[in-house]
Amino acid sequence: MVKIMKESVIKQVLALQSKSTAELKELWRSIFDTDAPPHSKTYLIPRLAYRLQELAYGPMAEKSAKQLDNLADQMEKGKQFTNHYMASKPLAGTKLIREF
Repeated sequence: MVKIMKESVIKQVLALQSKSTAELKELWRSIFDTDAPPHSKTYLIPRLAYRLQELAYGPMAEKSAKQLDNLADQMEKGKQFTNHYMASKPLAGTKLIREF
């Protein structure tokens, strides 16, 4: 049952790309119970996709939401995050010299 529901949600999310703006706004009204904002497809699609997944799988865990809020706060204060794996690798274009 869960696999069928997941496949259904995936299909719904993928189908958003092929819908017209009018169809997306109609879907927005049915999901959010409000009029769709006057934006383009590129604005509507990610928000509709998130909402479809949220309705199917439930909202984000509170712990995860807090972690994202903390990261957003730190980024607003100017903190930059690096990928620890990539930070240990030489930069592209670095010339490595072997010494024997």
